[in-house]
Parts: sequence; structure tokens; C-alpha cells
Amino acid sequence: MRSKQTFGVRFLIKKSKAVDGKAPIYARLTVNGKELDIATRESINPSDWGGPKVLVAGRGTKAKTINDSLEELKSGLKNSYRELVAERKDLSAEAVKKRFLGEDRQHRYSLCEAITRHFEEAKKDRLAPGTIKNYYTTERKIQKFLYSQFHGADILLEKLNFEFVNGFYHYLINTPPEKPGDKICSHNGALKHIERLSKIINLVLKFGWLEKDPFALFQSSFTVNDIECLTDDELEVVSLKQFSTFRLQLVKDLFIFACYTGISYSDLMKLDQNSITTGMDGNKWVTYSRVKVKKKTVQTARIPLLPRALDVLNKYKNHPVAISRGKLFPCISNQKLNSYLKELADTCGIYKPLTFHIARHTFGTTVTLANGVPIETVSAMMLHSDLRMTQRYAKVVARKLNRDMTNLRDQLVAKAFKNALNTTTLSNQKKSLTPNKITANL
Repeated sequence: MRSKQTFGVRFLIKKSKAVDGKAPIYARLTVNGKELDIATRESINPSDWGGPKVLVAGRGTKAKTINDSLEELKSGLKNSYRELVAERKDLSAEAVKKRFLGEDRQHRYSLCEAITRHFEEAKKDRLAPGTIKNYYTTERKIQKFLYSQFHGADILLEKLNFEFVNGFYHYLINTPPEKPGDKICSHNGALKHIERLSKIINLVLKFGWLEKDPFALFQSSFTVNDIECLTDDELEVVSLKQFSTFRLQLVKDLFIFACYTGISYSDLMKLDQNSITTGMDGNKWVTYSRVKVKKKTVQTARIPLLPRALDVLNKYKNHPVAISRGKLFPCISNQKLNSYLKELADTCGIYKPLTFHIARHTFGTTVTLANGVPIETVSAMMLHSDLRMTQRYAKVVARKLNRDMTNLRDQLVAKAFKNALNTTTLSNQKKSLTPNKITANL
């Protein structure tokens, strides 16, 4: 059984250390019978000292000021002692003094310091520029949240808890967009910011900057949305459409190239002459690599160039802008590309929120899986790290197939019903004849 701890603080003056007739006041700290004197930076005329209980005698302003200061010091020492007891630390007069003076505390890291350190590590790990850009976006969201909820630019890591994380999530989904025309942050969009913040916190947990994970009690999952892609008819309309303006024609060509290769915007902009190779079949293939951060590997995609993709490639083979930048295609920002795609969709009569990523979905569904390409092959061409990602595309194809077969069945029923009505042998049964009865015989 742990023995009872003892603690005490009293004040005294040391006449032997008097300077110009004034003796310094000391706080005598006693912990478990061991004493330690702490200078208070206060000094008085020895004749004004009223003893450990009275302290500075008199009712003047100076006496009151000194006595208040000594009582405040005494209270601080008591609090330091209580903190050590609560933390189950070894108790001594020296330990209480160090806690009171802040000499036993390690550096208290802040969230901004954690974010800065994460960026430093991200550069060492050579994260993709797009990934770094997303982290900067999350940092801005965190800064706005701190100003909005805590009226400051930073917060100590030790103050992060479930309430902070949950508050950040609700701030994201409820805060109006900054620019006109922008959409409010969706559930999945908010969780992406939460995910990035969690990765930052995981890093500082490894460094020992934080003891408890504030995300331990936060539970939420991404909503799995249906994959949007172009149908055969929609893809045909876009493929055959020609534009008089270069910007729309370029956007259309890049979109079609992606529809028939499955390549993303960032990878498309990196393609150069070395990206085009001749395969074992003697045909042209496009080859590019992508860094998989989680697995810390580099994976290479090899995709045969289908006729329409090859047509686009040949079209820009001698384009001066593409040649000047040493790439296969002229450069256009992702933001402008997606903006112009909405204009393209309106012109082509496509009523879908067209984005460049839909081209990748279209390759995985309409162009490949729907035409019998094995799912493993599609997964390899799209560099999916998990086959389950490709299976989402397969579900889209399966749903389309089900709809097509249902439509076919309805057409056959209608046709059979019409034929039956026109058959003279069934003339007496016309009134009782229904599509359901005919369906049963199909």
C-alpha cells in the first residue's frame, strides 16, 4: 500500500541575504519531509515581516500587492503538486518546483506544426503533385475551421479529440461554398478531408507528439455512388461531333482518347513520345507508370491503342504546342477541361454532369467490359490496386444488361400480343387475351 504523501508551503525572509536593508522572501516547499527553498523575487524591510501566517504586515497597497503575489505562488505550487499526483509521477520538492517552473514539460506541439512536418515527409516520399495539392486544400479548410470555431490560427495537438474531429466534419458539410457556382462539400468530400487529417495525426502519433488518437471514436464510411459513364449512343455522338473552336475540339479529342484508353487527366498530360511503343502484335500501345503510395511501388500500364484513340494521337503528332512542351498533346488545366466538358455535353445533348473522369469510367464499362474484355485484363490496364474497384464497373455493365434484357422481354411480349390479336384462330379469344397469358407461353 502506498504511503501517505505530505505537502506544505510556507514563506520566510533571509536576513543574511539582505541588500540595501531589504531581505528577500523565500517560499519553503516541503514534500514528504524534504525541504526546498524557492526565491520569490520579493523583498521587504525585515521590520515589515509579520511571520509565515501574516506575511507582510500593514494595510498599505504595497503590502497587499506582495501578499497577493505570494498567495498566487503558493496556489501555483499546490496545483503543480496535484498534477504530479494525478499523473502518478514520482513526488519530490524538486519535481514540484520543476513542474511549477515548466522545466519538466516537453515541447507542446500544435496542429500547424504537425501539418508542416507532414508536408516535409510527403516531399521525402515524393507524393504526386495532385496529392500534395489536395493536402494544401485540406490545410486551408482546417485554417478556416479554426478561425470559425476557435477564433485562432492554430491549436495544440493535445486539445484534439472526438469533438474536434466531429465538429470539423459538420463544419465541412454545412459551410456554404466560397465561390458562386461551387457546390457545398458532400459527405464523401468531407470524409476525404477527414482522411487526410487522420493521416497527418497518424504521423505525429508515430513521432510521439500526441498520446491519444482523436479519431479513435470517429466512425463514418464513404457512400458508394453509382459510376457514371457514357452509353454506346452517347459515346458515338461525342466521337462524331466536330467543333469549330480549337478549345472545344481539343477537349473533345482528349476526352475521346481517354474513353478508349482509360487514362486519367494527370497521366494524360505526362505522355510523351516514349509513351508510345509497338506491342508484340505489331500495333501501337500507350505505356505509362503510376506511383502507388500505399504500397510504395511503381506500376506500369500497357494499353493497346484502339482506332479512335490512334486517330486522336495522329491528329496532334505535329501540333506545334505539343511539340514545344515535349508531350503528345497541348496542355490544358484540369479545371478548364472540366468546365469546357459541360459546354460540350450541352452541345451534344448529353444530360449528365460530364467530367473528364467519366471518360475513364466509360473505358472500364462501355468500351471494355461490355464488349467481353475479361475483368482481370481491365483491372490491369486501369492499374486498379484491388479487383473490387473494377468489379464496381462490372456491376454497372450487369445493371445495363439487365435493363436491356428487360426491354427486350417487353418488346417480345408486345410483339406476341399483337400477333395473337391478328391471328384469325384466336378471334373468339380476343377479349380474354392478355399480355400476361401470352408471356406464360413464351
